[in-house]
Amino acid sequence: MLNNLRALRPLTWVLIVWLVIFIVLPSFVTSGSPTQTHPDEQLLLPSAAYLLGTDYLGRDIWSRLLFGGQNTLIQASISTAIAVAIGTILGLASAMSFPVLDRALLALINAALAIPGLLLALVSLTLLGRGSIALIVAIGITQIAPVALIVRMAAKQAQLTDYVLASYAMGASVLHRTHAHILRAILPLIRTYALIVFGYAIMNGAALAFLGFQSPGTPDWGVMLADARNSFRLAPWPAIPPGIALIVTMILLNRIAIRLDRR
Repeated sequence: MLNNLRALRPLTWVLIVWLVIFIVLPSFVTSGSPTQTHPDEQLLLPSAAYLLGTDYLGRDIWSRLLFGGQNTLIQASISTAIAVAIGTILGLASAMSFPVLDRALLALINAALAIPGLLLALVSLTLLGRGSIALIVAIGITQIAPVALIVRMAAKQAQLTDYVLASYAMGASVLHRTHAHILRAILPLIRTYALIVFGYAIMNGAALAFLGFQSPGTPDWGVMLADARNSFRLAPWPAIPPGIALIVTMILLNRIAIRLDRR
């Protein structure tokens, strides 16, 4: 366990610094506007004035990368919170309820899992429209059922442990057993799976933004990749920074999730 913690600590700090730069510090790292266009400075190569060059509208790619990361990661964080909170409640309710209610909730969860996540997100966006709020809700909805199923299975297993059975024998209420024993026992699993959901939310948020479900011009890694298509053959550099940012973020999240799972 100590070896895993030693291996995890550097990765954790790298991820924290990475996220802080994009979520908290973009305005301190750059003074450029992510939305201001400069028609006479289109598709400039990286230079002292523009660290990563400009896109086809003359916008500063460095500024858009930072503020786009802020938008992308905050959206993914809120989507993850929605999925984990609602999924955990449903999973615990199913595991701790009467058999009839358990079967009904499990049928509902399995029905949701039968629908591909991307298709469910597209249906949700059709009803909600496009924009940041619609993306947050649509991505969060797609992950509620997987979280609920994971939590239900873990809670069912935790109910068979000696201390939970002893608590039941002593007359503890369902709420007490759930809060004091079951939830604490499965909390490490929820944290690990939340990282997986967070990575899913980042990638699918970027994918849906790439497909045009984000408001046009919004600083967003997916929007940046979509905009880069307009000039990719002539000037490929606008597509490289957001692509690398997505790859690095996913690698960090996956590595940390693997380390936490081994613990």
